Amino acid sequence: MKQLTQEQKERAKERRQKLCAIARSISKMTADERTRLVNDWPTTIEGHRLSLHNACMIALQGGASVVAGFRQWKKAGRSVKKGEHGLGIWVPLGVSKKSDDEQPDTANNDSPTGFTVGTVFDISQTETAVAI
Repeated sequence: MKQLTQEQKERAKERRQKLCAIARSISKMTADERTRLVNDWPTTIEGHRLSLHNACMIALQGGASVVAGFRQWKKAGRSVKKGEHGLGIWVPLGVSKKSDDEQPDTANNDSPTGFTVGTVFDISQTETAVAI
């Protein structure tokens, strides 16, 4: 795996701090304020609506209509234009499952173990892939 340079690490840290600040401002909003913020609720390329929190994250970063990750756009026959910068959203890391010998905790049986920053691109940041 490629090692990141110190500059890349610093830029990633700054980006994460900016996204955390956006997330904190969203968490301070009322449900009505969040809903008003998202006029046209963005969807994924598969047609799923984003969570309200991620929709707010995208709205506060400039907005989008249809989003997907880099590989998802490739799979759909589109490519991200050179020089485009993605939008940060929160992506669950996974689900922690209780092992068979542990006591079941119905309130927390399939809870996400945490979140990480994921990058998505709007359809306006893509173009039809050119076959060579």
